[in-house]
Amino acid sequence: MRSLLVLLFLFSFSHAQILKESGITHGGEIEFTNDWIYAVDSNEKVGKLRGREFPAARKMAEIVGKKCRSLGCKVSRVQGKWGYEYSVQLQDGWWFQISYDPLCVEIQTKPSTLQELYFHQELKEELIFGSAREAGLESRPNRATHMNTGARSAFGYDLRNLFNYFVDNANYPEFSSGVFRQNWNTSPPLVLNDIDLDQRIKSIQTQIEKGQIKSFGQLVLEIIRRLHSNFLSSQFNPNRNQDLTFRKLTNLAQEKENLSHQEKDVPFERRAVRAVRSFSEFVLHAEMIESRIAWVKTQRGFIPFKRKAPQVLGSYGREQFFKAWLVETNLSIERYLPVIKAPSWRKPLNLCQKFYSN
Repeated sequence: MRSLLVLLFLFSFSHAQILKESGITHGGEIEFTNDWIYAVDSNEKVGKLRGREFPAARKMAEIVGKKCRSLGCKVSRVQGKWGYEYSVQLQDGWWFQISYDPLCVEIQTKPSTLQELYFHQELKEELIFGSAREAGLESRPNRATHMNTGARSAFGYDLRNLFNYFVDNANYPEFSSGVFRQNWNTSPPLVLNDIDLDQRIKSIQTQIEKGQIKSFGQLVLEIIRRLHSNFLSSQFNPNRNQDLTFRKLTNLAQEKENLSHQEKDVPFERRAVRAVRSFSEFVLHAEMIESRIAWVKTQRGFIPFKRKAPQVLGSYGREQFFKAWLVETNLSIERYLPVIKAPSWRKPLNLCQKFYSN
């Protein structure tokens, strides 16, 4: 426990100069699981709780609570999506929530700037990932981390740049075809939608240019209606199950002057991210998102859509693709390449595991 006390005095300055202060916020949903949660009992359990997720979350919360007695943080039981969850409040104001979803324990983190993520990074690593390991939980490659980035802090009221970010992501289906993750049940690339994407994207760009789309909310409704309308399977929700979804932005106001209340920094969500194995890996993903946003903002006019057939790349192909993308984004190959070094794939034991595999 003495070593944990030392963590309170450790500051993570090693990454502090990677990017300039931008104010962009990054939150996440980090998934952990184990064989006990995944125990074979029914093939009809896809999308449903098995009754073992909450006990696993409670066990992790108990471990965090013991650490907090000497670290000064506080664990509280709160009402969540499925029932009781656990909120962990650190002394510096940062927080995370120990929640759960079907087949996993899910850690929801406070929307934070990169500088806030760097601060006490070792402490966050110990409380989240160290405690998860002690509770018998694992960051498995068949689970995900959903990266949530604040739309207002990232793009203000700039419709063109927000849609450019969407199109830029669509131009790289490799990320959701094995580079970061490959689960087309829950996070497929846009190109899998069997529609005339080229013309529909150009039409939305024209609407933005002519001022016919006036808010983030209107833009998102157009994306949902015209680009995310196909059902790829019987268990597929096209509003949610995409590699990049803006579904939470539908209520964002048109102009700042029209606001009668303080608007939340509602996030867009990158779902095609393999479960991160450490808090530092979570931070690396946030850095890459922020760097790509900065790159998008340097592009003139609208980014053209480039249709590619999604292909599952081998390890060499993934590495070569990722290196080229990092160079284009002006990021260090050495720093970020380890992110795509995934553990060995495990053969799914039943239909439920198969649905969440890769």
